Amino acid sequence: MMNQPHQRRTLWRIGALTPAVLAPIWIALNWAFDMHTSISNVMACVLAPLLAVSAYTDSRWRIIPNFATYTAIVWALAINGTASVVSQSASPAVSQQIQTQLGAIGIGQSLLGMLACFTIMLVFYNRQGFGGGDLKIAAALGALLGWQLGISILFWCAVSAAAFGLFSIARQIGPITLLSDLVQSLGHLAFRAYFPPTHSRLAQTMHTPIPMGVFFVIGTTVSLMGYTVL
Repeated sequence: MMNQPHQRRTLWRIGALTPAVLAPIWIALNWAFDMHTSISNVMACVLAPLLAVSAYTDSRWRIIPNFATYTAIVWALAINGTASVVSQSASPAVSQQIQTQLGAIGIGQSLLGMLACFTIMLVFYNRQGFGGGDLKIAAALGALLGWQLGISILFWCAVSAAAFGLFSIARQIGPITLLSDLVQSLGHLAFRAYFPPTHSRLAQTMHTPIPMGVFFVIGTTVSLMGYTVL
């Protein structure tokens, strides 16, 4: 990652301006090809760079940069704040059209989504190898998509990360050893008197940090396809 001050400023400018550059192009393409999807809006131009940058940087450097998450949060609040203000003065038809083009969910839902997703991630912060960047991208996704989609994203993110983790552990220690360690770990949770604490490879590997950026992409994709949990 770039560490020089002028390089960081450049990254922040790129993060802030990218949605403004992408939005007119994306909306024009949607009009030209008459596309009507859940991502045919300005919010998608904030969401896509956030996920792309986070997945790349987390996979390569184990970091989700502030210039991606913070700018996404600002854009989400600005878009939803604008839509909420416009809806107070415009006709219902015009207000609905603006909200559709922006992909707005309302400033209240945006703030609630940001708070809910941040709080959920905070509960698990440092317990399962999550980092500060994971909290921030969760908050950004909640601000962009609302609390219901946000929680669904976190669910599928956790499921896909757990599946990847188990697969990785199975490759390291073998499926038989993995199954034995799982039984011992679950037995200790349910019947502590009969199953001693485990110090298995599974227990050690479970606390190894996993770069979550890619799994946030998976969780978002699955949720936007309609596979929500709420």
